[in-house]
Amino acid sequence: MITHFPCDTHTVEITKEKFDYYKQHAVSYVGHKDLAKLLNVDYNRESLKLRDGDILLVAQLMGGRLPEGATKLPHNVSIKYLCMQILKNESENGLIETEITMEE
Repeated sequence: MITHFPCDTHTVEITKEKFDYYKQHAVSYVGHKDLAKLLNVDYNRESLKLRDGDILLVAQLMGGRLPEGATKLPHNVSIKYLCMQILKNESENGLIETEITMEE
């Protein structure tokens, strides 16, 4: 949950390799046990509070749902990896042009 409004976000698609690297330095908030196993992250159903400047890694299922007990993705389902940053809304028109930079 985002803790303040209005706010802007900046979202970019990233590779699975970048996701795998960045997740080593992140806290997991994946609330689906089977998806957490597939992503090799901790299962965690805690509430997430996002503040200005926070960076969120997103693994978005595309093309369907993950069946209960799945150990691999079904043939019609894929994962899109995203990196999102929460930005303070400081401009008159609500848009902030910025770039997410993450050091490797």
